[in-house]
Amino acid sequence: MLLTVPLHRRQRWRRGFNQTELLAQHLARWLRCRYQPHALARVRHTPLQQHLCASERRYNLRRAFACDQDLSGLRVALVDDVVTTGNTVTEICRVLQTQGAVHIQVWCLCRTLLYA
Repeated sequence: MLLTVPLHRRQRWRRGFNQTELLAQHLARWLRCRYQPHALARVRHTPLQQHLCASERRYNLRRAFACDQDLSGLRVALVDDVVTTGNTVTEICRVLQTQGAVHIQVWCLCRTLLYA
């Protein structure tokens, strides 16, 4: 099963789309696997991670995600656009394991720029 890192509904409304959902739709079709765009939800609005230090990022995401699907025995691929410290995917993986996922992979697309 393919899942994506969700945006909070306010952030989704402001942006108009979730870029990881756009990626996952095409990936699921190409891989011929099940994609559940609404299985994960961001249930608590949190400050943007990019403005926080590593310790603040860990605390920021506690209980921010929920999953309403029974994932017992499933292998799950979690799609995210950028992984920096890994706190978002760590918190989501904790939720997915609670729902019964037996194997979780994190698939990420990112670009790092270094300034001199």
